[in-house]
Amino acid sequence: MSLDEDEYSRYGRQMQVPAFNALNGQIGLKQSKILVVGCGGLGSSALLYLAASGVGCIGVLDHDRVELSNLHRQIIHETSTIGMLKTESACQRIKALNQNITVNIHSLFLSNQNAYNIFQKYDLILDCTDNPITKYLISDTCVASKKPLVSASSVKTDGQLMILNYQNGPCYRCIHPKPTKPENIATCSDDGVIGPCVGLVGTLMSIESIKILTNYYNEETNPFKPIMLMYSGYMANDGQMLKSFKMRGKMLNCLCGKMNKEMIQNINYTQFCGKIDYDVLNNTHSIDFAKLSALENPVMVDVRPKEQFAISNLGDQENFKVINIPYTSLIRLDDESLEELLPKDSPIVAVCKMGNDSRLSTKYLLDKGFEVYDLKGGLNEYSKTHDFHVYW
Repeated sequence: MSLDEDEYSRYGRQMQVPAFNALNGQIGLKQSKILVVGCGGLGSSALLYLAASGVGCIGVLDHDRVELSNLHRQIIHETSTIGMLKTESACQRIKALNQNITVNIHSLFLSNQNAYNIFQKYDLILDCTDNPITKYLISDTCVASKKPLVSASSVKTDGQLMILNYQNGPCYRCIHPKPTKPENIATCSDDGVIGPCVGLVGTLMSIESIKILTNYYNEETNPFKPIMLMYSGYMANDGQMLKSFKMRGKMLNCLCGKMNKEMIQNINYTQFCGKIDYDVLNNTHSIDFAKLSALENPVMVDVRPKEQFAISNLGDQENFKVINIPYTSLIRLDDESLEELLPKDSPIVAVCKMGNDSRLSTKYLLDKGFEVYDLKGGLNEYSKTHDFHVYW
């Protein structure tokens, strides 16, 4: 395989960098096939830089559609592609950037039934997803199909990156033998994210991918050592921080030693990672907004994070007052503090965006002896019939 005149001009600057391995490095990229799982904040910048650098074939896998709330960080998409499948939007942008790239679209939900067959088509996998269930599935599939994995995550202003299942290095299970409890997992929708911060982590993913694909890591001159890159965009007086930490190697008793296609298809990843049980209430403690008037002097407790409450909230109404106590703070209050903040002689109505944390809050306060109800459907449901907006 060789390069044409256009490719020499397009990629000339990077071929001059000694670490890139000159012409052989560029031909290595052109011959490579990568799969990016997730066309969101991480995937956007990773895809753009990998396409621009000349990776020959890029697979994009995602089942979501582009939304307005994505655009501050998912820079591969545009206002004109809102409503379009993210895979199709990403393909459109990649082709506009570099017409030499072959793009394979996988507009589907990744599962333990389809992952192995899809991964077989590629040389390198990038995990740009944001939930443990998918991360364990991707890592297990990479192990079974003998594919190296660049895995990252980012929320708020922070991020981390690992190279897994590469040159006898560890897998995701080796580093995280036990999944994080679902109630402790931060997400972009709940905790927010600064666009350039997640974009930088995605860019770091593209750099590590290029290093792998151009054989930068090799036993003779630059042996690979498993590390974790940690990034923080907001570090008080220190500005920003990017550090690398040595990771443990393969664990002798890890499942990656015997992982195969059949095992993956039989693992219940949802059960393994756990999920929050929101169905903790019976209907006697749920209430529609229209029925609030039946309560005498209710207090609405908005259990969303304070940042979300500051952006958009119901405010005190004629028939009820509103206070903000985030769920994560509520469950840490001692009984004395709860008594000071919440009325014992008036009914309490818990509300959140979707009606999930409000149900957990209702159950928690019921157990503490309060008269409390969950506002069914949350503010999203309320906004369908009232002049009110949830902006994320």
